[in-house]
Amino acid sequence: MFQYTSQLFSLTLQQVKKQLMFRRFYHICILVLLVSACGNREAQRMLERAEAAMNDNPSEAIAFLDSISDSGLSRSQRMHYKLLLTEVYALKSF
Repeated sequence: MFQYTSQLFSLTLQQVKKQLMFRRFYHICILVLLVSACGNREAQRMLERAEAAMNDNPSEAIAFLDSISDSGLSRSQRMHYKLLLTEVYALKSF
């Protein structure tokens, strides 16, 4: 009887350890996602400022876009950046 209960206890202890490891992994994943999501906020603001200034002052929009390093952008931000560059140069040529 004693041996059976010790095996049962060790199984539940192992399950608890697995649950704790899963929770740690889950929290680390959430933390990484939050940090990566916050990393490009400044670039997103600059893209929005460039887009707002595009029609009124294309030169100012080009200055905003030139101040952004496209290497630190996400894929969608990089595509938005290139689209804005194309639009602002098309507006400036008219």
